[in-house]
Amino acid sequence: GKFRFRHAMMACALSLVCFLLGIASVVVADDDWIQLARLSMSNYALVKAEGSPPDAFCSKRGTKAEGCHCWNDKGKPTTDGDDCDSPTGCLIYDTKDNGNLHFANLSAEEDIHKTLANWSVPSGMVKDFQLALLTDNATFSTFSFTLNPGTSHYEAHVGTARLHEGTRFLAYVYGISDGDLVQPYTRTVRAGDCHGTKRGQKKRGYRTDELNKIRAGLASTAFKTA
Repeated sequence: GKFRFRHAMMACALSLVCFLLGIASVVVADDDWIQLARLSMSNYALVKAEGSPPDAFCSKRGTKAEGCHCWNDKGKPTTDGDDCDSPTGCLIYDTKDNGNLHFANLSAEEDIHKTLANWSVPSGMVKDFQLALLTDNATFSTFSFTLNPGTSHYEAHVGTARLHEGTRFLAYVYGISDGDLVQPYTRTVRAGDCHGTKRGQKKRGYRTDELNKIRAGLASTAFKTA
């Protein structure tokens, strides 16, 4: 009787240990896929963050950056010591950046659209998630979607997804960058007549090459934030 009781208790204890180990393995597995998803998106974003022109961001704000010593009559930036922005031709003083990360694993019955909607994923990105989850895959598929609705605003959205043995793993991160931009001017007063003031300075719009430089600079900070 005592032997049977002891044997039953040992079997029970072993079963409990196995159960707990099973839970632990699931937790580790969950942690593993989250880390893999993070790594996949991080590597993707870092590659996308490259390519910002070295002179896109101002290292120094000039004391009279809007004055006539810093812009010529063709609207091109010039240099005049501490008066002007540096490096010459820089266009972004600073940025305000923010972002967030979401992740989930869903069964075949759970609604992916509801999850993506709760995360406020851009509609143009939903199809990428759907395509990435069509077939079983050993690795995560990573993709991005960008928005640049205004000159000083850039959004980088990065998603990754994987279908594995009937479970859909997905993660999403975004980075938003708003820039404090340099205002370009054209000088209308003759050289030597304005004495570094804003007299006769005329605001002008951004030229194509400047817009491309701003976009590349903001994209870099947005993807770094993501």
